[in-house]
Amino acid sequence: MDIIKLKNEVFILYATTMMSIQMLEKQLASQLGGIHFVKTNEIDDNEIKFFIDELYKKQIIIIIEKMKKMEIIEEDLLNQFVCEFEEFQKKRNYVAHHFFNDNIKKFYEEKGLNQLKEELISLNNYFMESLKLDSNINRIFSTCINRYIENL
Repeated sequence: MDIIKLKNEVFILYATTMMSIQMLEKQLASQLGGIHFVKTNEIDDNEIKFFIDELYKKQIIIIIEKMKKMEIIEEDLLNQFVCEFEEFQKKRNYVAHHFFNDNIKKFYEEKGLNQLKEELISLNNYFMESLKLDSNINRIFSTCINRYIENL
């Protein structure tokens, strides 16, 4: 197979994987913003901008820290949530910060490029599964939201 074509496929898979990561981060930040609005019964344009436009750009761990400060989630449930995201964050940081550097030698041979394609397909499948409403991440987060709203 043509090496250039394989490299292009790797780059497309990488972009798709990063898109999946960003979609999940934005989804969670949007939900967190919704909780804040329920809690305060106020909708302020600046707060909307923060939660929707800014918070999703930050790492998931910052979202978790924000939830701790807002006292939204019971400690045991928060621990489940944190455990669920440790693997997500590890994989997210690898893709965002280390994927190309750690695999630079593989970009020069067909076998290596095929390995990168398989790795990215696997990573993208993981992130796309996390986006589903019935995934562990979303199930735990939804439970957190529901428990919080019930206690208003």
